[in-house]
Amino acid sequence: MLRAEGINAGYARLHVLYDVTFTAHDKGITVVVGPNGSGKSTLLKTFMGLSTLYSGRIYLGDEDITGMPPYRRARAGLVYLPQVDNVFVNLTVLENLRMALYAFSKYSEDRISDAMELFPELKGMLTYKAYQLSGGQRQMLALAMAIVRKPKILMVDEPTAQLAPKLAKTMLNKIYEIKNQTGVPVILVEQNAKAALEIGDKAYLLVSGRVVFEGAAQDLLEHKELGKLYLGL
Repeated sequence: MLRAEGINAGYARLHVLYDVTFTAHDKGITVVVGPNGSGKSTLLKTFMGLSTLYSGRIYLGDEDITGMPPYRRARAGLVYLPQVDNVFVNLTVLENLRMALYAFSKYSEDRISDAMELFPELKGMLTYKAYQLSGGQRQMLALAMAIVRKPKILMVDEPTAQLAPKLAKTMLNKIYEIKNQTGVPVILVEQNAKAALEIGDKAYLLVSGRVVFEGAAQDLLEHKELGKLYLGL
């Protein structure tokens, strides 16, 4: 479980998040939605140690990771999948998967085999360079790279960005499948609020860097006032 208390964060002097308290849904999907510029991506970067934390504490399980550098958070089991630049385009699919395991002293090909069971679309493409893949296939590869690390928490930032509607739905279905088959808790930042809330368990609505809703994803989906004001529902 990932827990944050009283987070104030941003980039140098640019204050983005204000007094955010957050708890990831255990073995479920915690969805973070909100208007553009509301601080959704900054929240994930703060959890990963990639922004400026002014105050607050962050915990992974019972461990206080507030002062940890990003590489140690990654080794502790916190896996962050950014929206862009999330694969090595000049490496093959198999090489990308092996690179995802570089920090492990004893990585096993079994991890890659297990990931391929979740991503059968990639089985016949192991020798393809990543630049030869479609946008949807690259996102599948990025997800597979995250899964081979056997994360304690998987954080995914805008996985459907720039994908056609059919591919976007496939990507969210794959995240839902990952939750069901692996039990890994997922924190999902997604601009397509309706689709994300439909697969989510818990939800946060961020507006101007502040939490204005915390609760069941279904409750936010059915909240007419908040949905109309901030989510275009």
